[in-house]
Amino acid sequence: MVIDTYSRTVPVAAPVGDAYRAVSTVGGVRAWWTPIVAGVMEPGGELVLGFEGMDEAIGLRVDLLDEPTRVTWTCFLNTSTSAWVGSTIAFELAPAGAGRSAVTLRHDGIDRSLVASGWDRFVESLAAHLELGRGRPFGASRPEQPALEVARAYAHAWMRGDFGAARALLADDLTTDVPIHTYSGADEFIAAVTGFAGLLDRVEILSELSHDPDEAMLVLDMHSDSFGVLRVAEHFTVREGLVRHVRHIHDTAALQGVVSR
Repeated sequence: MVIDTYSRTVPVAAPVGDAYRAVSTVGGVRAWWTPIVAGVMEPGGELVLGFEGMDEAIGLRVDLLDEPTRVTWTCFLNTSTSAWVGSTIAFELAPAGAGRSAVTLRHDGIDRSLVASGWDRFVESLAAHLELGRGRPFGASRPEQPALEVARAYAHAWMRGDFGAARALLADDLTTDVPIHTYSGADEFIAAVTGFAGLLDRVEILSELSHDPDEAMLVLDMHSDSFGVLRVAEHFTVREGLVRHVRHIHDTAALQGVVSR
């Protein structure tokens, strides 16, 4: 069965006005999708997107700019995939607490399998642009990302509750060196992160360190009614754009009490 809609929602630690500007201005789109964007971002206007090193262009008509909650486009040109033509792309934006928002992208009228992998990449790029000020538009090769950028993107993904995006930054054969538990691979580890995040009220990144392209460390304060404040040093080994090893350093006394309940 053909599913003719792609839809994904990501929570982001950015105000809804920032999210709106990222999808309603030419400069915003350049920051997370492709740097090659020309045209006019206004109702009835047209955009043409190019992709470095590829003989491909996408043409979009701007249908709606409803600040700050909705932006819609209709595709009138795709030189490599004609199935795009006539399909519609909509961004739905909603406040989600102080300084936070939820961003939903819907692509209707096209086989989901044709667009899912690309949109997954660029939705995560949009989230990184909003939260870190550094999107990953086309042409920014993932393997060339320094370790600190990957570590930062991983941390921000799980902190905003997007555990799928966090998992995508972990190598399948991830190894870990953490107190209390042992994990066999990335799936077990992200399952534990998901459960632990449910105990937290908020997380602060206190420090970011990196003196090597393959190594990075974040120092975080994790606040919880269950155990107070836990300070964690999280060390990452990164190769080819994926986290290969994670090491945690922290006092285990507070967590032992939670685990033993």
